[in-house]
Amino acid sequence: PFKRVAVDLIARFAQIDSIQAVVEQSKHIGVERTAKKLKWDAQKVAAANAALEFQETCTEWQLQLWLLCN
Repeated sequence: PFKRVAVDLIARFAQIDSIQAVVEQSKHIGVERTAKKLKWDAQKVAAANAALEFQETCTEWQLQLWLLCN
């Protein structure tokens, strides 16, 4: 049931360079993804702060309008 497969050691050894290149490339991709995630998180926080500030401004305006009318 088991087949013997001839392994070409020279070809396998030649692939080590390409494997190392792919490993290095994946490390760089991981660093880029981390940087993008940090930027994305900062944008989300900034948007939340802007929305909160806008809501507070609207609330103050409504209170001032209510005080003027009463």
